[in-house]
Amino acid sequence: MDQQIIMKIDDLRMYFNTNGGVFGNKRKIVHAVDDVSLSIMEGETIGIVGESGCGKTTFGRAILRLYKPTGGSIEFMGQNITDMPERKLRQLRSKMVYVFQDPYESLDPRKTVGSTVGEPLIINHLVRNKKEYEKRIAELFEIVNLDPSMANRYPHEFSGGQRQRVAIARSLASDPKLIVFDEAVSALDVSLQARIVNLLADIKERLKITYIFISHDLSVVKHISDRIAVFYLGRVVELSEADELYKNPLHPYTKALLTAVPIPDPFLEDKRDVIFMDGEIPSPINPPKGCPFHPRCPFATDICRTDAPQLVDMGHQHLVACYASQEGRLPK
Repeated sequence: MDQQIIMKIDDLRMYFNTNGGVFGNKRKIVHAVDDVSLSIMEGETIGIVGESGCGKTTFGRAILRLYKPTGGSIEFMGQNITDMPERKLRQLRSKMVYVFQDPYESLDPRKTVGSTVGEPLIINHLVRNKKEYEKRIAELFEIVNLDPSMANRYPHEFSGGQRQRVAIARSLASDPKLIVFDEAVSALDVSLQARIVNLLADIKERLKITYIFISHDLSVVKHISDRIAVFYLGRVVELSEADELYKNPLHPYTKALLTAVPIPDPFLEDKRDVIFMDGEIPSPINPPKGCPFHPRCPFATDICRTDAPQLVDMGHQHLVACYASQEGRLPK
């Protein structure tokens, strides 16, 4: 059976107005997300990767309408939600959920974790009485491998990994179809990261949920994603199946990011080509003309400085926005 598209994003733009200058009287525009198009398939996990400041988080919030997009369109489960009124959008919000980076910040310290997990059950009228409410909370705790007896405790009584499990349980309460995880494991140590990633993979398989997994860490994204979109300065510069991206990165930026991921085999580590990036990511207030990566790219030519490359399929549904790669000038 063919997969269905659960979310279709076309030419999404998310700009913010800001004031600059000494007296704050110079109006400037932050180009946080610029002309991103992406189709997300039902049941898949798509990773969103890139450096801090590249627009990953803004993209994640905009597609769930936590921000109102500046331009473009978003369809979710066949409905256009781009300009949907908040009253109508509220009916769909239970089906698309956002999990924030810091679970401690997103959990009310004055409430027991059980009442926090159970809140969506009440808001969305998913239980009929207290008995059903308590049963469902116990089920949610068991899904994330927490003892249901812990529901009466407060957030400060949990470790970081346990708090993240509570946040995941809360995200599952409304029976969502799509969950956006924003740096969901970045605050945890490596062993806990692996446990949470494995837990998320198990939950996805069991409940048939679609994930968007935002992270700056390519090594984490690799283990959970079916496809990966590489973001740079608010744009998608490469999109591919996860295995293909790691075996055959086609954009200089992706290659540079992968260079920072250590390989445990010293022989392979010594043989691989290393690409270094000069400088830092440009300001989204004044993005460069042409390819957004050209000021840091060792392979940039004149056309890169004037014309922005479009995503081109290089085979095997591996898309890249890079003239050097498309023209075969990028080293393997």
